[in-house]
Amino acid sequence: GAVPITEQQNVIQHLINDIRQRGNHTSAGEVSLPSWFRMLSFYGHDDIVYDFLSRTDSPSYGYAIIHGATSLAEDWEGPAPARGQPLASQNHFSFGAVDEWLMCSLAGIKQTANSIDYRVLDIKPAIVENISHVKVTYRTTRGWIETQWNRAGTDFTLKVMLPYGSIANVYVPGMDATSD
Repeated sequence: GAVPITEQQNVIQHLINDIRQRGNHTSAGEVSLPSWFRMLSFYGHDDIVYDFLSRTDSPSYGYAIIHGATSLAEDWEGPAPARGQPLASQNHFSFGAVDEWLMCSLAGIKQTANSIDYRVLDIKPAIVENISHVKVTYRTTRGWIETQWNRAGTDFTLKVMLPYGSIANVYVPGMDATSD
């Protein structure tokens, strides 16, 4: 990769420090935002992504929503006409990286590296402190994939539905290969 293995923890910590110094906001733009979510999730920091997604001050998805956005505008501020500005793109997927995080990290639906057409999956949901349940359904050419999890105290329930012909490696949060 672009960063030597010996420096990866330093890079992720620098990113986390930058996010926290900005009040759980990002300085990332449309090109780097998907990588920002992927990197934080890969290193086990889905809580930071959730903190960012929960914001309602600018720049954030929540800010755009409370200012009238019903789709992904071209910037974080929400619909341009509501701000007295000329109409900008109101169907701008640049900030759509959140969809991938919701499906691949929070719901844990990931196709394995050598899989074609969702034949082989890894189901590995990320547990975030303030989220008690998640249900995601995704349509593939094979059929529907669904993960649903609920958490109450120390109880955790995970349900997985796969289309015919697909198989999955299912990882239950908090358990490893040596767990009972």
